[in-house]
Amino acid sequence: FPSHDRRHDIVSGKIQSCGCIRTEKVNAKNRERFDPNAVSKTVEYKMLARAKSRAKKNNLPFNLELDDIAIPERCPLLGIKIESNNFRNSPNNPSLDKIIPEKGYIKGNVWVISNRANTLKNDASLQELELLVENLKRL
Repeated sequence: FPSHDRRHDIVSGKIQSCGCIRTEKVNAKNRERFDPNAVSKTVEYKMLARAKSRAKKNNLPFNLELDDIAIPERCPLLGIKIESNNFRNSPNNPSLDKIIPEKGYIKGNVWVISNRANTLKNDASLQELELLVENLKRL
């Protein structure tokens, strides 16, 4: 609680705060700066955190940083617009893909593609996908 002099200064209009507001603002700023969850609002951060968790769970190498995740405007494989929304399995959501799955989530081995493209190539080999396309063309 402010001292008598400070209280008088507030009442008279000489000052506008006892200092509490400044302390609250500084505390809020520090919580934001030092709280890793403050950054976690970004799509890239969430993708990084999920990849790190999957790498640990599946015993895969991981050395990615936030700057390694760049979300393009369009999916490089399907050409569809990439846009984040709250529906986790939406086809247009960005999805972090391991180019060579066995290498894990390491620099140079990941890119962001659409969720639809990542689902399509989930665990299929290139040969399987080519065979699929050939057989679909015959229909």
